[in-house]
Amino acid sequence: MSRAPKFDKSFINAMAKRSRYAHEPVIDKVFDILKYVRDEYTVKPNYKLTTVAKQLKIDTSDSHRAVGDSVLALKVYTNIVQQMNMIRRKMEIDHDEWCKNNLSIYKNQESSNNPDLKNTNPSQDSRMPVR
Repeated sequence: MSRAPKFDKSFINAMAKRSRYAHEPVIDKVFDILKYVRDEYTVKPNYKLTTVAKQLKIDTSDSHRAVGDSVLALKVYTNIVQQMNMIRRKMEIDHDEWCKNNLSIYKNQESSNNPDLKNTNPSQDSRMPVR
């Protein structure tokens, strides 16, 4: 969780070039974990990497060293991505379940008995939740 991810990106790319490790940028894109955490989480008393990690129940024993902080930032990022994926899957399941329970076109018996429902477009149903 960098205070300045764009600076970090340019610094890493410059050091890679200077050390002749790479002639082209090593890092192309950055994801600002700190900005995301500030927008999506309430962390008290601050938004330091170790504070956020502790809230996410991630071990912080190797923090405050360059490599340890890098690994910790990766663990925080991975944890956040996993949470986002779980939420997305839950929303898809909830949406599909809602459709099955509330839209008669998903009920095979009713739709086969009622010709009016066969031509219903589910995306035009105002009761259907938005994905």
